[in-house]
Amino acid sequence: MTETNNPSLPESLNAVYEAALRLSADERELLVTMLAQHDAPGWVSPEIEQAWIDECERREQLVREGKMETYSWEEVRERLLKRLAALG
Repeated sequence: MTETNNPSLPESLNAVYEAALRLSADERELLVTMLAQHDAPGWVSPEIEQAWIDECERREQLVREGKMETYSWEEVRERLLKRLAALG
């Protein structure tokens, strides 16, 4: 078992995850976008899409002003893995 392997997930999903980790950050972002579009093309209404854009811009401004705490991917990933493990 590798360090990133989560025993509560199917082995095939762990294999895909391991492969995705070997991608560059830009490639991973593109993969996420491709998967989201494949699963639900056009599911987001223009109003919802604009609301998300507005929210992202609001949060970006807060971060730039030092008014919002940020977390590293490692911290977020660890929290998510703990939550998944608790579910299984």
